[in-house]
Amino acid sequence: MKEKILKDLESLPYFTKRALMVIENIKERALSENIQRWIHHGFLIRLKNGLYVTKTYVDRSLHDTGYLELIANKLVMPSYLSLDYILQKNGLLTEATYSITSVTSKSTRQYTNKLGTFTYSTLHSKLYFGFKKVSYGKNAVYEAEIFKALFDYFYLRLAGTNLESKEAIEELRINWGNLNSGEFDNFCKTIEKNGTKKMARIIPFLKEAYEHPH
Repeated sequence: MKEKILKDLESLPYFTKRALMVIENIKERALSENIQRWIHHGFLIRLKNGLYVTKTYVDRSLHDTGYLELIANKLVMPSYLSLDYILQKNGLLTEATYSITSVTSKSTRQYTNKLGTFTYSTLHSKLYFGFKKVSYGKNAVYEAEIFKALFDYFYLRLAGTNLESKEAIEELRINWGNLNSGEFDNFCKTIEKNGTKKMARIIPFLKEAYEHPH
């Protein structure tokens, strides 16, 4: 790998195989062989097939949560950060989560690479809303609003759970005290408008747990 090319790549948070073909100006088979060699020698890290980053960039950014969130968005497009990851980030889950969780309109999948584990849960396109855009450098990162991360959590993760009591809600160990009243109201309204009948039945228990925490 030429020194100039390596330096150019070191400034990029990620790049595709196609972009690398343009930089290298060689045929795909030869490039694939080069990529394998560069990975073997530690120059490159494979994020998934066709998506890479230099080890230098990773060493500089591995503990930067904004960078990990950007990669979560790029591994599967479209997707937005949600579920356990956003709830823990905002102090709503007491138990640690070790993967970066997202939802997508595509099929459920998971990627594990040197940056960590990234999981994606399928959400119907009609429920693909309630997320915001934040910036990471010149890149956009999409993450759920707090009320929507909570809705996604109940909708996707707890569909097979009987939650029709305040006690059952409390066993989820959600820190309701870290959820402001506006977010909670939006959460309940989203359940009423977009949730299942089973979810709608637990709204009184959610309100009781929120207003009178254990």
